[in-house]
Order: sequence, then C-alpha cells, then structure tokens
Amino acid sequence: MNVKNRQLQFLPYILISLVAFIVVLFRFLLCRSLWLDEAALANNLLLENSILNNTTYMQCAPPLFKIISLFFIKIFGVNEYSLRIFPFVCYIFSLPIFYFLLNKLITDNFAKFFAFTAFCLNPLVLYYAVEFKQYSCDIMLCLFIILLCYYFDFNKIKIEHFSIFCIFYSFVIWLSHFSLFLFVPLLAFFILSFQGKSSKLKLFLFISSFLISFIPYYFLHLSHISSNPSVNNYWSNSFINSFENLPILFNAFFSGAFPCVNYFILFCLILISIVFFKKDFKNIFLILFFASPFVASFLSLYPFCPRLFLPLVPLIILFVFSLTNKSKLSKIILLLIFLPYFLYCTYGIFDKKSLYREEMRPLLEYLLRNISPNDTIYLKRGAHQAFNFYTKKYDNAYKINNEVISEQYCSNGSELCNLKKGKTWVVCTNYSNNLPKKFLLLDEINFDGVNLYYIIVE
Repeated sequence: MNVKNRQLQFLPYILISLVAFIVVLFRFLLCRSLWLDEAALANNLLLENSILNNTTYMQCAPPLFKIISLFFIKIFGVNEYSLRIFPFVCYIFSLPIFYFLLNKLITDNFAKFFAFTAFCLNPLVLYYAVEFKQYSCDIMLCLFIILLCYYFDFNKIKIEHFSIFCIFYSFVIWLSHFSLFLFVPLLAFFILSFQGKSSKLKLFLFISSFLISFIPYYFLHLSHISSNPSVNNYWSNSFINSFENLPILFNAFFSGAFPCVNYFILFCLILISIVFFKKDFKNIFLILFFASPFVASFLSLYPFCPRLFLPLVPLIILFVFSLTNKSKLSKIILLLIFLPYFLYCTYGIFDKKSLYREEMRPLLEYLLRNISPNDTIYLKRGAHQAFNFYTKKYDNAYKINNEVISEQYCSNGSELCNLKKGKTWVVCTNYSNNLPKKFLLLDEINFDGVNLYYIIVE
C-alpha cells in the first residue's frame, strides 16, 4: 500500500475523531455547573481533604484519581475546568488506543470504521468525558491494558519487561476501581499462554505485585466503601441477585425495552462471545473481562449500573463488529444495526440534559442580587452539595452570610415545616423538587435542573 492510499485510509478515522473532539471540547468549554455527584466528590476532596476514605458524601473515587485532580487544581485553581480536565484528557487518549485495538481484532475496514464511530460518539462515553468522575479514566486504562496484551507476546518478552507491566498494573488499580476486574482474566490468560522455564517466575511476579498493591489498597480504601452503611443502602437494589432480574436491570442500558427483548439481547451477547472466542484463543481474555463485573454483581460485590459498567461499552462494540466479514449480507446487517444506534448517538449529542444538569451558579448569582440580610436559605435534599462547593471552595466564591439550613438526606422535609417566621429562599434540584402548599409563595425562578422559591413562613 503506497503512502497516498494509506493517508486516504486514515482520513475517515481522523474526521470522526475530529467530530468527537469538537463535541467534547464544546461541552468542556461550556463549563456547566457541578451537579450533585460532582459537587459531592469535589467537597470530599476539598472540604474533607479525603484521599483514601472518600465515602463522606457517598462518592467513591480511586485515590490516584483524586491526587491527579488535586494536581490540576494546584495549577488552574478550584473551578470546573481543573476538575474535569483529567477525564477530558482520558477520553482523548482512549480514541487512538481503541483504534489500535480495532486493528488487532477487526480485519474488515468497513466494520472497523463503524466500530470506531460507535465508540467515539457513544452518548454515555461522551457525557462522562467531561464529568468530574473516574469513568472516562476507567475506559482509557482498561483499553490500554487490553491493547498491551494484544500487541506483546508476554510469553516471549524478558522478565525485566514483564515486571514493568506488573508494576504498571499494580499502580493502575489505585487509579481505576474497574481495573480490578482485569486481574482474573489476566491471570487466566497468563496461565494458559505461558510456556517455558520462566513461566512460573512470571506468574509469581504478576500475583505477588498485585497482592502487594491490593492488600493496602483494600484496607486503606476499599474497606471504607464496603463498610459504609449509606453506600450499601443506596446500592442495595442494584445487584444482579438472580438471573431473573438480569434482563430488568439490563434496562439501564436499553431504556424502555421489554424484559423479553433484554433476554434476546443477553442471548445474542453470549452467542457473539462464543463465536468471538472461536476466532482467536487470545480472545478468552476479553470474554472473561466482560463476564467478571456481572459475576461480581451476582455475588453482591459490585452494583449493576450503566456508568459503573461503562468500560464494557467498547467491548460490546468489539464483539458485535468483529463478526462482520467481507460478504454483502453481513455489511447490510451491520448497517441495519448501526443506523438506529447512530440516531441514538445523534440524539444524545444534542440532548439538553447532557449539556446542563443543575445550574447552581446562575441561581446563586440571582440569589446574591436579591437576598435581604434577614432572609433564610433552605436547601432541599440534593441541593446542599453544589451550594456548599460554590459558597465555600470555588475560586470566585459566592459568599453568603445568611442563615443556611440543609435538609437531611433521610429527612421527610420536617425541617421545612419548622422554619422560623420570616422570608425564606428554598433551593431545590430535580432530586427533591416538592414544596408544601401551605407557604405563601412570593416568587419562583427556574434554572436548568434547579429551582428557587421565595416564600413567607407565618
């Protein structure tokens, strides 16, 4: 293949990457306000100074992810950009990693291009690329480790080089919770593929380096998550407790589908996995990795939730598009699958809910312009995290000296009924947006995802 043809072959991928980059950059520069979960994680990091025990506000992020976030905060200050820049960078790096992985697993150029497009424009992947959460980092790291397994023959490489990989993976688990699911697939893959005198030494290096890292990681970090009653209560109904509720939980990925449709989807994924395994023995690693979080959820060790299973999105894409061959029929079937998915992606890109969640900043600006010294501020459940972040830690802090009352998480709103007489500003989010009718309503202002009520308590 000459240079000109090779450049033309890369052109479609460059164009799709450019579209994805523009979409994500636009969302990044849009600088929407932190919403509940983001603000809770930011407060955990900045108000509690918590790196290891991070369940104070029911938000669990890996220690190294928080340390890297603090690094960007030191450089750029406390703002939305510094908090979201690391997930943004992770998404950008995940694109070439996924492309190189496609080159190893899919031979048909037609299928390869559509698979790459399906990953780049996936609405969930795009959304978490500019969210102050670790899920974009999970995708990048898991894809990178999978890529290493396909590009290097670990059976033939030297002990010194293999030990570098082991050390790298032992650090990765401190940066990504989901990367723990790679351990069993990697171990099985190494056991089945290693041969020769150095095989036992390599297995010992891999297991020992993992344990040396995992044991303190568990006792210093993971144990705080698993023993937190609030976290356990929140996720109590999100486990795959039986095979019967698996299709219902699958609605998290295919919203609105009937359980029978989900059974069909699940059956197809299992069938695709079997065919995928037959194509290359090395693919057992991917199949085990795909199955590991489902097994963990079945054992009530890991909740079943779209964002927590996000690194499986590129695997599903790989499984589906790898079945395509050079026949016209397979390409027609591929187009029939891809077109509805592309429409779903297009809707997700332009959906306003993916651009704005809870715009606390404009609400606070309005509040500061109109509040009186004797007014009280009442924060409904779900509003206090973003309110506290912007009034206490934000670079351009919205300083408020009025009395602030926060509704408790498990409260039924009794604090609101016991307010002292006078005028009160009630801040509500979509999480809890009901206001008793007994109050005299003076004003109501609606922002994206946040409402402000001005009431008189008599």
